[in-house]
Amino acid sequence: MQSVMTDSLEIIKCGVRFDPPALVLCYKKSGKIRRRSIPLRNFDKNTGIDHIMEDLKSSPDNSKFVRLLSAAQLQRLLTIIKDKLGGLSLEASIARNNAMDILNPEENLNKVDVETL
Repeated sequence: MQSVMTDSLEIIKCGVRFDPPALVLCYKKSGKIRRRSIPLRNFDKNTGIDHIMEDLKSSPDNSKFVRLLSAAQLQRLLTIIKDKLGGLSLEASIARNNAMDILNPEENLNKVDVETL
């Protein structure tokens, strides 16, 4: 009887493909580097990112890969795809994402409205 060894997955790189929209992950499993494309079916510029994130995390085929990404990283990748489909350039989308990540040290976050958060 063989013992079953669980293979650990380690994400090495992650990226996006625009046409057709997909997440592309390079990962290491059992010492081998592999690449997996996760297609984003029915994804367009009007798609809700939170909805897609939940679909990916609940997918039986892809959840073990998607769960290795942080929620912020997954949201960032999906936002880049959505921006590109909406007509924004890749550079502008990345710049917009970077600007959203920066906190203003002068701003009191206890006094901002819910929409700003």
